[in-house]
Amino acid sequence: MMLVVLRVVVCVHMLIILDLSYCDIQGPISSPFSNLTRLTSLNLAENHLNGSIPSSLLNLQRLTDLDLSWNKLSGQIPNVFDRITNLQTLSLHDNNFQGMLPSSLFTLTRLSQLDCSYNQIEGPLPNELLSNNIIGWSKFSGKFPQLEYLELSNNKLEGKVPKWIHDIPSLFHLKLSHNMFTFLNGSIPSSLSNLHHLVYLVLSRNNLSGKIPNLPSSLFTLTRLSQLDCSSNQIEGPLSDKVAFSNLTELFLEALQLLSNNIIGYSKFSGNFPQLKYLELSNNKLEGKVPKWIHDIHSLIHLKLSHNMFTSIGPISSPFSNLTHLTSLNLAGNQLNSSIPSSLLNLQRLTHLDLSMNDLSGQIPNVFDRLTNLQTLSLHDNNFQGKLPSSLFALTQLSSLDYSNNEIEGPLPNKL
Repeated sequence: MMLVVLRVVVCVHMLIILDLSYCDIQGPISSPFSNLTRLTSLNLAENHLNGSIPSSLLNLQRLTDLDLSWNKLSGQIPNVFDRITNLQTLSLHDNNFQGMLPSSLFTLTRLSQLDCSYNQIEGPLPNELLSNNIIGWSKFSGKFPQLEYLELSNNKLEGKVPKWIHDIPSLFHLKLSHNMFTFLNGSIPSSLSNLHHLVYLVLSRNNLSGKIPNLPSSLFTLTRLSQLDCSSNQIEGPLSDKVAFSNLTELFLEALQLLSNNIIGYSKFSGNFPQLKYLELSNNKLEGKVPKWIHDIHSLIHLKLSHNMFTSIGPISSPFSNLTHLTSLNLAGNQLNSSIPSSLLNLQRLTHLDLSMNDLSGQIPNVFDRLTNLQTLSLHDNNFQGKLPSSLFALTQLSSLDYSNNEIEGPLPNKL
């Protein structure tokens, strides 16, 4: 039946917009699509299409929007984009494309959105342009005056990030994570400050290196920046106000992710982030007490400090009591000792709490009736003693509870 419908559709030559997403279409892309010469928008996303992109599809010269994402398409992307010069959005993500990005792709001067993420594209990018899964283009100068959204993550791209990416005037979303990119001298270039409209910058899981005090201050002059993710790289050194991190306090930063680097401290860092909602510093070398500036970020929703060397939850008498919006707190894999502070259990919006793999001891406080939204609770691999608190069994939304490898004793309640 679907095949019959497709045959009917491709015979309607007057079609301008065609959306067949989520239609469970299987097999290769049908060549009769090329008969729809008036088509400006074609959406075949979220089907089971396989094979390669037929070059005939790219004869649709009026096409402005093409979405082939979330399929099983493979092979090399055909080098015929110079035929569809009106293209404004191109979504090829979540397929199995291989090889390098075609050079004609970088001649699309009207392109505003390009997403080739989650493929197996390889090779370097041209010296002036960026693309996911590309490993080596050397002497190409691309210009995208209208490009706003560039997503090339989760590919096999390598080599230096070309300068043309730093010069795209309208870019607000740049995501190059999970590749093998490097920057000149290994560190983040100051020329990124040219991207005045940048809101999302994700450079995680590449080969970035350098010391935090040497990060370019110009990076933190991006006044619209909302998310900065440099996690899983080789950035090292202490957080410091000498770095322009202090400038972030004047920005709209909502997410800061520096996990899985070699950050070693924060003694000279004031860290005042009035709008920060997501903070991830796990898998570093932070030690001592969880600093006061973290306790004072009242806007935090998600806090992940796991797998460091913290020994104390905080320097204040009621740790985390100011974080009334917090829904997720992860302190697993540290060296926290003493007992669970009761103030921690005043976080009434908390849905996920992980205190596992520490040296916490004493009896688990009987105050879980305050955490009625809690869905997951991990307390395993500590030194808790005594009985489980009765309030723990009043958590009706709890889906995961792990308190293994402790010294808890006594019978479980007969009824839950």
